[in-house]
Order: sequence, then C-alpha cells, then structure tokens
Amino acid sequence: MKLKVPSWVTSALKFSVLSYLGALFSILNSVLLARLFSLENFGLFQTAVFAGTLVCQLAYLGQDRGLVRDLIQTEEAEGLLFSAFSLRFVVLIFVLLMVVVAGPLFFKSNRATLLLLCLPSTAVVLAPREVFDVSRRQALHAGIVASERFAYTLSILALFLILGREGFKLLSVGAAFLIISVTSITAQWIMARELMPIRARFNLSAARLALHRNGSLWLANFGNLTLTNVIPLLLARTSPIEVGLYGLSFRLANFGRLFLSQVGRLLAPHLAEKATGTSRNEYLHRVMPVISRLAVLFFALSFITYGLGMLIIKTVLPPGYVKSIPVLRVHSAWLIIAGCGLLLSTTLIATCMNRHFLASTVMGSVVGLAAATILIPSHGAVGAAESLVAGHAVSVATMAAILWKNLNVKVLAKRKGGQ
Repeated sequence: MKLKVPSWVTSALKFSVLSYLGALFSILNSVLLARLFSLENFGLFQTAVFAGTLVCQLAYLGQDRGLVRDLIQTEEAEGLLFSAFSLRFVVLIFVLLMVVVAGPLFFKSNRATLLLLCLPSTAVVLAPREVFDVSRRQALHAGIVASERFAYTLSILALFLILGREGFKLLSVGAAFLIISVTSITAQWIMARELMPIRARFNLSAARLALHRNGSLWLANFGNLTLTNVIPLLLARTSPIEVGLYGLSFRLANFGRLFLSQVGRLLAPHLAEKATGTSRNEYLHRVMPVISRLAVLFFALSFITYGLGMLIIKTVLPPGYVKSIPVLRVHSAWLIIAGCGLLLSTTLIATCMNRHFLASTVMGSVVGLAAATILIPSHGAVGAAESLVAGHAVSVATMAAILWKNLNVKVLAKRKGGQ
C-alpha cells in the first residue's frame, strides 16, 4: 500500500528547504563581505541595511502581518491588493527621503552611498509575497528569494574578480544588489498575476479597509523596529566598527530566526481561516497547545545557532571579528524570546486583537530604548544586543498576559457553570 503524503506537508517541506537554502546564501554573502570589506566599511554596509529594513517595515503599513488575513477574509481581494501596494509605494518614497535627510546622524559617509545601499533592502516592500502566501505557494516564493540570494553571491565574487580588493567599494556592491533586487521583484509580479487576478485600479474603500484594519499593526511596527533597527542605528553613532560586530552577529542569528519566520508564514493563513466564525476564547484554547509545543523547539534552535555561528567566526573570518562572539551569545538567547513573541503576536493578529499587540510592542520599545541609552555607551555592541533582549522580553510577557487573561475568562465561566 502506497503511503500518500498530504499536499500541505510536501509544500511545507519544500518551503523549508528552499528558505534555508536562501538563508545559507545570505550567511555566505555576509561572510564574503566581512572578509572583503574592512571592518569599518562592513559596519557602514550593515548600518545602511538596518536603515533600509527600517524604511521597508514602515512602508509596509502593517500589511506584512495583516494583508494575508485581509485577502482571505475579504470578497474584493483583487482591488485590495493593488490599493494596498499603491499606498506602500507612496509611503516608501516619503520615508526614504526622511532617511536620506537624517542620514548624517548615524551614517558616516555621503548620502548617495546611504541611499544606494538602502534601496535593495527597501525594495522588498514592493514584492507581492502575500499573493504567494494566500495561494499556498510559499515554496515558489522561497525559491525565487533563494535565487536572488545566490545572484548576490555571484555578484560579490564577480565584482571582486573584476575590480580587485582595491576596487571593491560600497557603491559597486550597492548598485549590483539593486539591479538583482529589481529583477527579482519584477519576476515575482509576473508570477503573482498568474496566481491571483489583480485589478490595476485604485479603490479608495479598499485602501481605507487596509489602513483601518492594519493601522494599529503599523503603529506596533514602530515598537518592533525600535528594537531590531533603531537600536543598531543608535549604536552607529558611536562607531561603525561596533555596528559591524553587531551586524555580523545579527545576520548569523537570522539563520535561526528564519525558522521563526517560516512558522509565522505557514501558520498565518490557517490561523486566519480558523478564526473566521469562531469565538475568540474557543480559538485560543485550540491554538495555545500548539504554541507551547513549538516554544520547546526554540531552545534547541538557540543552541544550534550559537554553535554554528561561533564556528564560522573562529574559522572563516579575520581575528577582529572574534569580538562578535559575546554579541552572538546574546542574540542566540534572543531567538527564544523572539520565537515565542512571533507565535503570540500571530495569534493576536488572527483574532483581530491588534490594539493589544500594539500595547505590548509600545511597552517593549520603551524598555528597549531606555536600556540602549544606558548600555550602549559602556558596553557597545553587547549592550545593544542586551537592549534588544530586554525590550522583547517585556513585549512577549505582555502578550502572554493578554492571552492568559482571555483564556481565564472561559475557564472561569466553565467552573461557574459546573457549580
């Protein structure tokens, strides 16, 4: 008798393999750049990437977490998609201009270099990832992203072979990455149009729906961005070398963080469907056991990430990067907290508890910023990583308390009914 594997299992496995392949290329790219750039230039590169990611997340308008839910639960998905991306584009231009104006505060090079290095990271906001998620074609999208990362690797090697170490500059790398990024996004849109009908007409009511349902998620992103992106930019004001150490550790930790991202993307469509027509308390009772089991995996993930990262730093990179090992130790511990936070936040969003999610991120960002102002001057990159952990810990504790309170509402109601 032939064992039939469910299609969703096959799709999930493909998605995981291709995502980790892309992550391996990302780590390889970071290692290559760390070896070919000076530590200071690598720090400048990482500063621009953190700034670009900040711009990208702000331009998402909260839709990176909520648009999949909205496309599934609305009857006008085609109009909503085009309107949402139109809003993203307008906000993207505005925020990019703000970063360029404020660039000298944290970037110790010219504005043109900052803008060019930011653009590949910011362009991600224009990619139709949500279409692939709604169509359950996450594996296809992961394959495109993996190809993009591999193209980055080839471009780094080609630039080094053609220009040599002396000609290997920030501007040349930024220009190559931008060309590859634009090509990848264009290919994604071509495929997305085959997966979902897209009506190229701006719908004001659809735009209002996107802003209304995701407005609090957008504000909540400010809290998350304070921890993951603003803190490194504060660190950049002290020294680009410290950002280089922090950035390398953060990129290595992202290999473990990818697993968290996969869990979120795979769960989001299913959680959104299960939340439709179900009471909030009943829904929470169904998903909390799943969250508890996955949380155990995050501990193992933390140890694996630290071990592999330390091995890469000691055996592949120049001796100056050994100082990033204590930073990696903190970032590895942060993966446990970030994983629990992702599961809890996905649950809050699926049950439309956006304001509760906002409250938790605001509390976390306040604690993280306060810790950064105290720890960065005295501890540098390690202090920045510890500030990240402190802020996320407060945010996760707040989300857990909110969900626990909602669970207790039903538990108490059952006890009273049984008496």
